[in-house]
Amino acid sequence: MMAKVQAFTIYTSGQLAAVQGVNYGDLLSHKTDLYLEDIHRLKAKAQPTRLTLQADASGQRLRVAPHSAIGAIGAAVYLDCKITLMSDVGQTFGALIFVEVELGKIKQVYLSGFCAMRPDTDYRLLALSPMLI
Repeated sequence: MMAKVQAFTIYTSGQLAAVQGVNYGDLLSHKTDLYLEDIHRLKAKAQPTRLTLQADASGQRLRVAPHSAIGAIGAAVYLDCKITLMSDVGQTFGALIFVEVELGKIKQVYLSGFCAMRPDTDYRLLALSPMLI
């Protein structure tokens, strides 16, 4: 059975920083470090990239695929949570947070929005739903 491969348009945690709220000054993080109502700003020069993930034969584990534009090839990636954001003009949308792990430690946090995001824009965290896999 061939493993499934899927590409996601993502921003890295370094492209989103909290500009207001509990996490002021911190980069976007995983679910245990996120606080509702915090406002994150997508940096002015932020450019999305492609994270390509490949599921193992069981479909239970994700790894960075060999042809991914970002991430350490073969590194484990976990779907951490789904969040709901609201832009500074009132548009709400969902996004997924993925966590890349190396040797049991978080190496990178990725955000994949369900709609296009604009650079130099503030996004308020409205809701967080942990992924139960």
